[in-house]
Amino acid sequence: MELNNSKKKINNKNSTVKFKHKCVENIFDNLDKFNRSCDKLMIKYIKPIFYKRAYTLWWIYLFIFSLIFPLLKGACFCIGSVMCFGWNLCVFFDYYLFDKPYDLMYRALPTYNKKLLHIVDVIVHIGLYILCYFSLTEKIKLSDVFVAWIYSKIWSYVQSDGNSFYYSAHECEIYNCKTSKIFICSHSIEFVILLIHALITQIY
Repeated sequence: MELNNSKKKINNKNSTVKFKHKCVENIFDNLDKFNRSCDKLMIKYIKPIFYKRAYTLWWIYLFIFSLIFPLLKGACFCIGSVMCFGWNLCVFFDYYLFDKPYDLMYRALPTYNKKLLHIVDVIVHIGLYILCYFSLTEKIKLSDVFVAWIYSKIWSYVQSDGNSFYYSAHECEIYNCKTSKIFICSHSIEFVILLIHALITQIY
């Protein structure tokens, strides 16, 4: 009797262990399926929106998000400052290097009409910045500057395939730059403008 009881206990334990293993296997299988579906979603829908996309587009995305989440308006304005002043200074720097006015913009979008590009340039880099300013509901805070800086680093990290927080490329597919010096210029301008914003938040 005792032997039978002990055998039954052993069998019960084995069946319990097998059941647990089966449950764990099912959980991992489901997680694996979920990960694969997420990967497909990322590759098919999310990646084309954010990967190999200009910083201006990311700013437009943030502006749209700021309309839904007002807490992002301060950060959106800070990035707008970087875009408005930084972009134009980079255009002038490119002109200084290659002696061709607005060639940086023409190279970035070579298939578009030049007059149309100038109109879009004014609307996006100046018009949207003014709109960001008037949409502000409160003063810029230091946290807004920090969020703007983090957002900028995420852009660099994504565009560089996770290799750097300061995106730079000799043959840039986004802007068709002739030299990586333009990125030294853009990152330097970004640092200075965000630093000015940070100082202003402490003074006023």
